[in-house]
Amino acid sequence: MATNLYRKKTASNSLLHACSMHPHKCIDGIPKGQYLRLRCICSSDESFKHEAYKLYQRFKAQGCKTRCLNKAYQNALRQNREDLLYESHRFGIPSDKLKSQNETRLIMTFNENDKEVRSIIHKHWDILSKNPSLGSLVTLYPLITYKRNTSIGDMLTHSHFQKHSGTICCKTPGTFRCGTFYLFTCHCGSMYVGKTIRRIYEHLRDAKNCNLMSSIAKHIFCVHNGKYAGSCFQGIDRLHGDIRGGDLENKLLQLETMWIFRLNTYK
Repeated sequence: MATNLYRKKTASNSLLHACSMHPHKCIDGIPKGQYLRLRCICSSDESFKHEAYKLYQRFKAQGCKTRCLNKAYQNALRQNREDLLYESHRFGIPSDKLKSQNETRLIMTFNENDKEVRSIIHKHWDILSKNPSLGSLVTLYPLITYKRNTSIGDMLTHSHFQKHSGTICCKTPGTFRCGTFYLFTCHCGSMYVGKTIRRIYEHLRDAKNCNLMSSIAKHIFCVHNGKYAGSCFQGIDRLHGDIRGGDLENKLLQLETMWIFRLNTYK
């Protein structure tokens, strides 16, 4: 029985472009893996060489270097097909995998300054390896692993056109369900800045029930013996969120901190 590579007539060239923002080892390793895969699929040397030339043309169209492609081709040509098919199933976990499990892994977001960042890390890594407390926990050199960076597709995914929900929690003009900041002023002059995670009546209910988990209720109970007459709530700001979304919780915390320091309520 003979096997060969089959490609649909509608198949496109989906190989990663050599100028893509990926680590160089990843770009150089793709031809090696594709030629070894082709070596496993093709049962004869003639069919392998024929399909390897087509693969070479697809890689060249993606900007890959001839030297890298020839090296990957020669490496696959020297391999025994039966060893490639059965060697991975003959043994247990490969030694390379066991070795990588014992190494200190440093996970970073990939960027165009990869070479400079790696150089700085390797230059100063001995600070950790020679440290009396951390020296036994890290290896001689780190194993650097990259995670995907934010792409233009991530930024352009969300549409400006969004459907508005038909249900509104409050129909009173000028009221907002979230993204609003309030100021609680006690009758003693103490102030508290908060954001609208909870409703106002819930704070008052905590004060009535002496719920010490609430900052407002704790102040009223401990300082005024549960009496909150004369205290008031007022809205001071509203967060106008980006139409494309974003980290709303982080923006709320930043604006809340700004008002805390502006009104001097952190004391």
